[in-house]
Amino acid sequence: MLFYYVSRNYDGYNRRIHPLEVAQVDEADKEIRAINGMQVLYPLKLKDIIKEFNRYYKPHKANKSLVYYWFDHTAVGDQHETRICDDVVNGLRKEGWTVVPMYLGNSGVTATHEALFAAVGSAVDAPSDAQQFMFPITIPLIVAYMGLFVFVLQEPNSTTSFWLSVIPLTSPIAMMGRISYGVPFWELTLSIGLLILGFLFTTWLAGKIYRIGILMHGTKPTYKILWKWIRSSQ
Repeated sequence: MLFYYVSRNYDGYNRRIHPLEVAQVDEADKEIRAINGMQVLYPLKLKDIIKEFNRYYKPHKANKSLVYYWFDHTAVGDQHETRICDDVVNGLRKEGWTVVPMYLGNSGVTATHEALFAAVGSAVDAPSDAQQFMFPITIPLIVAYMGLFVFVLQEPNSTTSFWLSVIPLTSPIAMMGRISYGVPFWELTLSIGLLILGFLFTTWLAGKIYRIGILMHGTKPTYKILWKWIRSSQ
C-alpha cells in the first residue's frame, strides 16, 4: 500500500512560507522515499498549500486516500489562534483525505542541545564563562551541515553518510538529506532509536550538572569541575 508522508519544516510556521514534503513507503524494499516537494509564499496561506496537495494527488484519492501527517513540537504551540497541526489535519480531512496525525514530540536536535545548553547555563555566572563550553556543543551541528553537502548529498550511501545519519548529534540533519534518496527502514529505525537514547543520556548528564551548578556561585567552572559534578553521587 502507498502512504503519503506530509511534513512541514520550521520555516513554514512563521506563516511567511508554507513548505510541504511528500514521501511514500516502499513496503517491498522497506524504504521511505521523498517523491515531491511543494511550497507557497506569502500572501498565500496554509490552506493554499493543502489545496495544491489535493489538486496534485486528487487522481490517487479513490484508491489511496490515507495520509500520515508527521509533525513535531513546533506545530503545537499557542502562538497562533489555532494550532498548526490542527489546521493541517482539518484542512486535509475537509478535502476528503483520511488523516492519521503522527506527533514526533520535541525535535531531537533541539531537545538534545537544549539539555546541554541548560547544563552550561546552570554552571556559569556570566556569559563570558560559558564560551569555553559552547564550542563542543555546536561543533556537531557544524559537522552535520558540512557533512550534508560534502558527503550526504554527493554519496548518500557511503559509510560516512551512514554514520552521520545515525549518530544522535548529527542524524537529525544528515538523515533528512539521505531520506530523499531512499533509506532502508532498519537504518531509519536505528537513527530514531539512537536519537531517543542520545536525548535521554544528555538529559541525564545535564541533570547531574544542573543539580549542583545551579547552587554554585563565585566559582568559575572548568571541565574538571563539571566532570567532578557528573561523578558526584550527592
